[in-house]
Amino acid sequence: MMRHESEKNNTIAKIISRDNLKNLVHECEKALNKKFTVIEIESLVRYVKKMNHNIIQSQINTDATLESANKYICNSYKTFINEPKAFDVKEMLKDQMDSKLNTKSENSAVWNKYQVEKFSNNNSNIVESMTNLNMSSGDPAVLKEITKIVNRDSLVRDINILIDSRYQNRSNQDRSKFSFSIVSETKNKSEGSGTIISNAALKDIVEIEVFPFSIPYFNDADNYYKKITMSILELSASSIDAYENSQFHFLFDIEKRLNLLYLTPINKVFKFHKPIAKINEMTIKFGSPLATITFEKDRLQTKNINYSANPMTIEFHEPHNLLTGDIVYVNDFETLDNARDLGIINDINTPKGHLCSRVDSTTISINIDASLVKFPDITRNFMIYLGSKRLLIPFRIRYLDI
Repeated sequence: MMRHESEKNNTIAKIISRDNLKNLVHECEKALNKKFTVIEIESLVRYVKKMNHNIIQSQINTDATLESANKYICNSYKTFINEPKAFDVKEMLKDQMDSKLNTKSENSAVWNKYQVEKFSNNNSNIVESMTNLNMSSGDPAVLKEITKIVNRDSLVRDINILIDSRYQNRSNQDRSKFSFSIVSETKNKSEGSGTIISNAALKDIVEIEVFPFSIPYFNDADNYYKKITMSILELSASSIDAYENSQFHFLFDIEKRLNLLYLTPINKVFKFHKPIAKINEMTIKFGSPLATITFEKDRLQTKNINYSANPMTIEFHEPHNLLTGDIVYVNDFETLDNARDLGIINDINTPKGHLCSRVDSTTISINIDASLVKFPDITRNFMIYLGSKRLLIPFRIRYLDI
């Protein structure tokens, strides 16, 4: 009996040896016209172990290269898997998860290496993860681990967020960065808070997708190569390393349209090698194509408002870099008597904004009859947001629901 078992083990060892394992899998992939997954390769090995080793040995005896044996096994395996069967899915998964490999043997080391090469995300712990799970426990945590291995995509969820530079964190004074905080416990947003509302906590992130958007046109951004890069600084450890001491996650083609640069992503999706545990902050930085871009101011304090003019003229302390047809927003306009000026205050503070006309480098006009303000506060200055300097960046973030 011991001799019979030893002969069988020797025969199987020859089939799944270092030199033959890949040949066998390749032959079966050709026979079935498909690429094998990790589970399918493991199933093939289990099938080989259950075969009549005398027949396999007879094939080996007639062909020193094992070619006849491999073809025989593949034809037999093809017939086996094409037979109608009543599968018990739970038992099938249990067999797959509980199958053990002898990690001390040379053959197992080769087998593990081959599995790593075949598995798409190159997870070197995949074999250990699968074989160490206790399928019989019924523990939900174990079942979720199994799902992560067998059907990872079923755990992937999407969250769509919009980066809006108008609502960036105003405490950040570095105009080469746009800083935000990601929260999921509130729906409240206010200008300058830097809050991004998320439907769920962003953890175990596997990829980020970006869509086309525009940035304001200025000479530093419109470069010879017609390329712009974008990086998420909190995720710089998992990014594309470039020259000139720079890193980025996305590369864009750019096209000038009036006073905007339209950005079309070349690499639309950035996939992380390992899931990102959690992200609470998001700081965006751009390169032209690698040199850091510092953006122009997107909001200016007024210097003077002509309350007798129609249309209303607004003067700033510095050049505004606006063109006729650009949009501006006012949201904190008040007078000495807000109650009696309520109508005109609402018109000026409209969330729709105002199309402006360029008067000169520091002055614009908006389509408001300033003479309708009955109680103007001529000592007060107001903050004007420049809509043409606004960035609206749509992201889709994919994470694992585990």
